Amino acid sequence: MVVRRYAFMILAALLYVPGVLALEFPSADELRERGRRADLERFPNADAVMLSDLATVCYDASGVYTSRMDVAYRILTEKGKRTHRTQSLGFDRAYSRAYFERVEVIQPDGRVREVDLDENTREMASPGQMRSNIYNPNIRRLQLSVPGLEIGDILRYRARREVFKTRVPDTWSDRFLFEGTDPVLYAEFEIDAPAARPLEKISLSDSVGDTVDHAVTTHGNRILYRWTGRDIPRMFPEPSMPSQASVVQRVLVSTIPEWEELSRWYWNLSKPHLDAVTPAMKEKVAELTAEDATREENIRALFTWVSQNIRYMGITLEEEAPGYEPHDVDLTFDRGYGVCRDKAALLVAMLRLAGFDAYPVLMMVGPKKDETVPQPWFNHAIVGVREPDGSFRLMDPTDENTRNLLPRYLCDMSYLAATPEGVPLMTSPVYPAEENLARIETEGRLEADGRLRAETRIIFEGINDSAYRGHFARLRPGEREDFFEGRIEALVPGAKLRDLEIEPQPVRDTSRPLKAVFSWTADGLFAEQDDRRLFRPPEWGRIFGVTRSALSHTGLEEREYPLRIRFPSGLEESFRLELAPGLEAPRNLPAAEAIERDFFSWNRSLGAGSGVLTGRVSTRMKTIELSPDQYRELKAVLEDLEHADRHRVVFPAPLEEDPDADVVYLENRARHELDDARNWTSTRTVRKKVLTYAGKKEHAELKIHFNPAWEDVELEYARVIAPSGEVREIRDNETNLMDAGWVASAPRYPAGRILVASLPGVAPGSVIEYRVVRRTRNHPFFHLRAYLRNFNPVVYAAVEIDAPQGLDVAAGLEGGEGVAASSTGKNGRVIRRWEARRVRGLKRESDLPPLWTLAPTLLASTGEWPVYASALNERFRECAAAGTRAAEKARELVAPHGTRREKARAIRDYVAEQIRTAGPGFTGLPLEALSDADATLGSGYGHKADQAILLYAMLEAAGFEPGFVLASNLPRPDDLAQPLLDRPQRDIFRAPLVRIRLGGHDVYLNDTDQYAPLGSTTHDRRRALRLDDGSITRIESLPEYRDRREAEYVLDLDEDGSASIDWSRRYFGSDYTAFHREFAEMIPEERRRHFERLVSSIAQSAVPAGGLEVEHESYPGEQRCRVEADPYAVRDGDLLYFRLPEGLAGLQPYESDERTMPLHRDRYLRERTICRIRVPAGYVPVQDRDETRLRLPADGGEIILRRRYDAKERMLTVVHEADLRPCVVPAGEYLLLQNAAQRFERPAERTIILRRAEP
Repeated sequence: MVVRRYAFMILAALLYVPGVLALEFPSADELRERGRRADLERFPNADAVMLSDLATVCYDASGVYTSRMDVAYRILTEKGKRTHRTQSLGFDRAYSRAYFERVEVIQPDGRVREVDLDENTREMASPGQMRSNIYNPNIRRLQLSVPGLEIGDILRYRARREVFKTRVPDTWSDRFLFEGTDPVLYAEFEIDAPAARPLEKISLSDSVGDTVDHAVTTHGNRILYRWTGRDIPRMFPEPSMPSQASVVQRVLVSTIPEWEELSRWYWNLSKPHLDAVTPAMKEKVAELTAEDATREENIRALFTWVSQNIRYMGITLEEEAPGYEPHDVDLTFDRGYGVCRDKAALLVAMLRLAGFDAYPVLMMVGPKKDETVPQPWFNHAIVGVREPDGSFRLMDPTDENTRNLLPRYLCDMSYLAATPEGVPLMTSPVYPAEENLARIETEGRLEADGRLRAETRIIFEGINDSAYRGHFARLRPGEREDFFEGRIEALVPGAKLRDLEIEPQPVRDTSRPLKAVFSWTADGLFAEQDDRRLFRPPEWGRIFGVTRSALSHTGLEEREYPLRIRFPSGLEESFRLELAPGLEAPRNLPAAEAIERDFFSWNRSLGAGSGVLTGRVSTRMKTIELSPDQYRELKAVLEDLEHADRHRVVFPAPLEEDPDADVVYLENRARHELDDARNWTSTRTVRKKVLTYAGKKEHAELKIHFNPAWEDVELEYARVIAPSGEVREIRDNETNLMDAGWVASAPRYPAGRILVASLPGVAPGSVIEYRVVRRTRNHPFFHLRAYLRNFNPVVYAAVEIDAPQGLDVAAGLEGGEGVAASSTGKNGRVIRRWEARRVRGLKRESDLPPLWTLAPTLLASTGEWPVYASALNERFRECAAAGTRAAEKARELVAPHGTRREKARAIRDYVAEQIRTAGPGFTGLPLEALSDADATLGSGYGHKADQAILLYAMLEAAGFEPGFVLASNLPRPDDLAQPLLDRPQRDIFRAPLVRIRLGGHDVYLNDTDQYAPLGSTTHDRRRALRLDDGSITRIESLPEYRDRREAEYVLDLDEDGSASIDWSRRYFGSDYTAFHREFAEMIPEERRRHFERLVSSIAQSAVPAGGLEVEHESYPGEQRCRVEADPYAVRDGDLLYFRLPEGLAGLQPYESDERTMPLHRDRYLRERTICRIRVPAGYVPVQDRDETRLRLPADGGEIILRRRYDAKERMLTVVHEADLRPCVVPAGEYLLLQNAAQRFERPAERTIILRRAEP
């Protein structure tokens, strides 16, 4: 539906009523006199000057009206002559007629030449509609040609419009522009209205000073509204500005009091056409929808059918409101075509048949409507489904190439849903840039001579999908190749397209994302300069994606009007280029840079290592419109981007800086001044330079956790030094004291605090300086773990311990290479210092061993484990003894049970179910903050130490002899943790457990819940501290309760490729606990969905042959099922083959093929998968017997791959088994580990091939 009503087309009219309308048209002499004041000297930036612009309209209560206009221009330039020598009037013949009354040219010498209207006007059907497949002969255009118009002439024309039918009965509305692209000397807009239907809404918008006056007078039963404008300067259109009519000075008027009235009108207009449903339509709706489908799936099914099966084409047949009124929906359904209002009405009807609360929606594609002045001018129709919250889910079936129900280009548009009760004007949602991305990935190989062979993959999302899918749909295959060849040549001159694949095929398949994959080659990409070669990596975001167009209209230095972006969008681009042998690592890389504004963000980072050059660029245009002030910011941003774009990768010298660093520590000092073994003051002084945007994000705040119960913290100073040298000190209002996250949930404990300091003006290149002083009181003992190297480079680092002479401080350095140590004595104190200089950052890789094994680490302590254990044991037992009610509860719980195991379980389950874990770790509080057992029981919460105390009290009351053990999560193998045990670190033993004896074995409580088998523990084979004797021990779970998993598949394979599959999985140890918890708390619907996912994980073709059997309350846990899969195996001649359904889940290949740091595996893994395949008669396995044992490096365990075939039973058994131990794999042996993991994914190991036996 296209409705165009702009002021220059409306021609805002006049019906002369004597005695009411006093507006008089100027004479030729008056115009000539005005023209003398309109010349290039006074108006040097004008091509023509509007001498007079008079418009009047007279309407009656029904809304019909007659209008008249009188306009005169003085032509100043050739361009002005060319622009004004043709004029046109547009009108819809179903509603109105329009014509020129008189056109004349007033020449400079005073002569007046009247233009012959019969000779120089022509009426025609408006041709523009046919470009949109609309064929409405009523939409007309009356074209006027003005022959002989010359510079200096005054063109004057009068026109008349008679509107005999209103779109909305008994209403009238209009607008008049008091500003345009020509200066205006005088303008007047006059409305003669009946008092019975006065103007309800009036608005003068975007006024230009006081150039317009307004007056209202009453004459009997008529009201005269008049606006008069004088000496209005011209406006200058700007690229990508909002619609001119929405930003210039204008008058909007309407007799409609509220938008709800228009909403009800369009509903009543559409309703009879929506009701014209047929049995065929009902059948189609039933075919497209399904009871078991989701709401979204059904909506999309109906939407896709209408958008792609109803062609956009229109013939106007309606009589009541042509251009707005839709066809009967059965007509659109049967004929398979319609314009937007017809397609929208059909989709509404079909959605309503499917049970959705759907309504027609009028939309203005273009400038937003004025919310205060209701007017019925819309140019598009879509669909809205009312959501439970009253909002509307919008969808536009007009666009047959969109993946989104509402194409992203329709964001931020005014719309009006048509409902029986009426709703107000609304605005369509603006989707964030993250939903409108172009994702680009390039991988290739850069040769030493500057040749590049690469493949680029582009995924178009949101508005990018809509724009490119529509374009590709219009192109032939050869034209698509031409399109990409042109883009490639534009980015990399001389580059050649080698291959192109666009998915999906056909591109109109909107159920699948739009992708383009193309391979290409380029030569001569190095610019040689002395001993350097400059290289510009390809960034396809410069030529692909809609974001680039948003930045293309920025040539003006300043703007008067907003820059219209239309939709948020973004770009995520990365590249990975393998550097060929002979090409040395880059000497310099463009620095990581980031720009962040409310409306725009950009960041780029490049890296190089292990023979690979990588890069990533992220761009977000986050708004739909930029104000003139924001535009100035954008111009500055674009200057920064242009500067950043000039930077090149420089080969071949080695890197001088760490490409992975986010900050560099210029100074990192820590001083610990001990008063005695339990009281000290720590002062940390830091100077660090921020290198990247990621460094800014991570280091722009200081968060210092402490507990005032035994610590005081002071931020002595904090400042930021900008790259320009400006120093910004932190202010009081930039520091805040916050509660720790646990405080509200555990009010019994002394509240933890967080001192948060928001550092001002942090940006890449800034230097941050601060000093923090922490005073610690009455800790069990002093301990310290300080790293003199980390993942960021350090210029200077120092740690100092200042202790009284005679105080035994055990201090030592692990990995001390490059660290200078010194010791001095003075005034009865000993000061020891460790210093490191010019230390490169460690490489960040996954699964690293603990940092103290990789970097110089100072470990210091005044503690001794036996002393500490004794103090804890005494305090824990003291708190447990204060448990009278706990003892009573314990005796109540165990009374019904006969065995010690049952009693222990009853107590364990009660505490797990009734005592909520809350509060900090117990090592973060003074020992005095530990709670009595009864306090924990009464409050129903406690940290793990208080829970252990309660368990101890209850178990002792029940006749057990419990003991306390502090478990750790120290890394394994055990030798990794030994340095922290040699110099006691209090924070390593954080998990208080309670040990009891059952059946001659130690059983540990307090780290499992009611779902765990008694005897299992999450700390199996972890180091622990016994509090009764202070010894370091090792927690051992009962062997049968150690973690492991087993899976078994029994496949009964038929020669046609179908299979019956019996599947089962058993769970032990902590895996059983998680399994038990999941099914004990699983509702039936979740269980049904779980079963569905399980069946499809076995095979996509699988269907259940029975239900899911689950045994989660007995140990070990098990679930099993039977499925039928047809097809399962592939028949190919005399072969029958398929892929094993499952390998070892716990041993997956690592992401990287190379590594520079050791890899740490901290877990034990016991896992076995068995597949038993009954081979069809007449077939034999190609490989019937094999066994491989893979030993992992660093004594990391063993993997067994075994195949056995029993010809008599026709049974092929395939076993994959792993028994792995914690280990540290040196970087040089990493590939051995990776190869072992990849072995399971190779087709040879996962594929079973059967061949027909020879007779």
